[in-house]
Amino acid sequence: MSNAFHAGETATISGLYRTHHGADHVQGHYVIVLFGEVFPTCNECSTRVCFELASSVPHVSAHPMFVRIGR
Repeated sequence: MSNAFHAGETATISGLYRTHHGADHVQGHYVIVLFGEVFPTCNECSTRVCFELASSVPHVSAHPMFVRIGR
């Protein structure tokens, strides 16, 4: 997987991520992770979960049309 991250790594891109769980104990699903957040472990498969970037999406506070200058 390209653009794949593992539990414990820090997100370098805000966006929508598809999960892939170890032993396929649950079907993959989507989560939103923001830049700088640490990818979490799974309650079932611990660190055997990975996160694949499906779509990069900036947080509203990081979008140039909404950044407030001088505040």
